[in-house]
Amino acid sequence: MRTAKYSILQLHLACTVMDLMITSLWIFYVWIPSSSGYSVGLMSTVGVNPLLQSFLAFNTMLAVAVSYVCLFENRYDAVVIGRIVYNNFLMIAIGCNGLLTTLVMTLVHRPYRISVLEMCGIGKKAEQQSIIAVTLLKMRAVGVVSGG
Repeated sequence: MRTAKYSILQLHLACTVMDLMITSLWIFYVWIPSSSGYSVGLMSTVGVNPLLQSFLAFNTMLAVAVSYVCLFENRYDAVVIGRIVYNNFLMIAIGCNGLLTTLVMTLVHRPYRISVLEMCGIGKKAEQQSIIAVTLLKMRAVGVVSGG
C-alpha cells in the first residue's frame, strides 16, 4: 500500500475535481435529436465561453483516466517486480539443487560416473588404457611379455 498511496491520492483529487466540474461548474444538457446541447453551470453564469468550458471538462476527464492508468501501472510494477525477485531466487535454488545432485551422483555412484566420463569422451580412453594395463599385467604374470 505504501507504494500506491500517492497514485491513490492523485486519483481521488482528479475524481473530486471532475465531479465538481461536471456537477456544478459545467452542467451540460445534450439535445440528442439535433446533436447539440447547452451549458447551464456556474461557469455559464459567470460568462465563460462554452468552448473553454468543454475543453476544461474534457481535460479533467482525461486527468481521471490518466490517474487510473498510473494507479494500475504502479500496482502492476509493485506486484510483478516483487514476483520477479522471488522468481529469480527460486530459479537459482532449483539450479543449485540440480547442480549439487549431479555432482553428488557423479562422485558417489560409480556406474553413473563411468557413463558421464564416457559421454565426455574421457571414460573410453581411461577404460581402454586400464584394459590394456590389466592385460599387460596378466601377460607378465603368465610370462608371455618380458621387461618393463
